[in-house]
Amino acid sequence: MASRKGLTKECRQHLLEAADCYIGQLCGDNFEPSHVYEEPVNEMVGRLLAATRQIQPNEKAVIMVDDNLYYRSMRAAWFKLARNYSLGFCQVFLLCTEEEAVRRNASRAFSVPESTIRTMAKKFEAPRDEPWEQLTVTVDGTPDSIEKVVAILEAASRQPWPPVITSPIREPVPASQMHIWDLELRAIVSKFIRQAQGEKSSKSQVQSWSVKVQKARQDVLAYLKGLDFGTLEMAADHTEVPNW
Repeated sequence: MASRKGLTKECRQHLLEAADCYIGQLCGDNFEPSHVYEEPVNEMVGRLLAATRQIQPNEKAVIMVDDNLYYRSMRAAWFKLARNYSLGFCQVFLLCTEEEAVRRNASRAFSVPESTIRTMAKKFEAPRDEPWEQLTVTVDGTPDSIEKVVAILEAASRQPWPPVITSPIREPVPASQMHIWDLELRAIVSKFIRQAQGEKSSKSQVQSWSVKVQKARQDVLAYLKGLDFGTLEMAADHTEVPNW
């Protein structure tokens, strides 16, 4: 049973990878399956592409994943894939009693153990009130089921998900570099204060000026600390120092 469970999980992952490559083709990314993928994935992609006719500019493609995705995490994986390509996403649940599922499974040419069906029924996780699960409909196979499915597909096509924009990892400024900058700024502050004293300013004026320049030093240090040190180093490497 453990080996079957592991095999099923592996097959689902292969299908996700194949769908990723296939959707990339439909979206015009023009990349081909390569040795990076395992052979089952390459085979799946080949079958999908072979069964796909040329989509016209005024047409929309619908990709239907027909599977017992009884955990929300299984369904979320497909949502993330849709979001990566800025596609719409919806869920359609077909009402079916546990006993009906067992009966239908027994009539299949490639059935699974009855215990598997009953376990999935017990572990099934219903959608929650999450944004990505808002477009969800439940149908029971009655005549109006098709209308409900078409309606939610149209709604999903009008609401494509924007991809997540990940921020690049920032390289923090080393403490040693911050210390160097602090010493340089302190020297500049001392110079400004000496200039103020040399201009025969009153004691209160010098004190007021000192407070301002010290505050400016702290603000500059805070700004420098928030920079990406890796970017700073890269910029320094490409900066030409003029000859004065």
